Amino acid sequence: METDKPPPPPSSSAALDVIFNCHICQATISDIYNQSSGNSGFRDGRPNTSDTRVTSLWLTECMHLTCGSHLEGGGAPFHPEGARPEAACPVCVKEAHDDRPKPLYAVRGWKEGAYDEDIPEDLFVTPPVGLDGKSIKVQALQFQYTSLLRYGTAMLAQRRAAEKTRLEAERRASEAEKRHREMSEQVMALKCRVTAMEKDQAEVSKWKARMPQITHYLKLCPELIGYAG
Repeated sequence: METDKPPPPPSSSAALDVIFNCHICQATISDIYNQSSGNSGFRDGRPNTSDTRVTSLWLTECMHLTCGSHLEGGGAPFHPEGARPEAACPVCVKEAHDDRPKPLYAVRGWKEGAYDEDIPEDLFVTPPVGLDGKSIKVQALQFQYTSLLRYGTAMLAQRRAAEKTRLEAERRASEAEKRHREMSEQVMALKCRVTAMEKDQAEVSKWKARMPQITHYLKLCPELIGYAG
């Protein structure tokens, strides 16, 4: 089965966003750094550059990717400037019970200068080898590689769409809860006003019931004044 022009794989950036994901929580590189903030002057053990982001994704010597939050202590350990931090790989700890400290290599992006200079740049080339041969093995590799990338890219898009939907639903629920709370407060205020008005009405009714007596005594006042005169 031969195809002269196989369907192109997803764009390089989309492919790398799928490939460079945390092997513990599956957060992609864009997920991780879209949530990150600047380091407020902290240089993260690397030369001073315009990139002020604290490294939040690490490639271990055993070729596993992990968020810094999954490392023991919640982040890469402190290390001298220019030195490489070492920590146990959480993937190896989980899968092989291997807790030996291993060098960590910073990954802040897939462009040159955004990752540790000792990481081979071939890791950021998709595909890392040519897939333009005619042999069935090359076509099989191309088919599998492209299929995996398409699936991963589609799943990532669906997950982000679902997350967006969830956040929108939470926002609407929060607004509905706020409106419900405001309406409840208005109802309580109206009930208080009704209670006060009922109390006032009771007082008015009581005085109305006494009006005949009051009127009777007021009519007697002139006669009493005449007798007094």
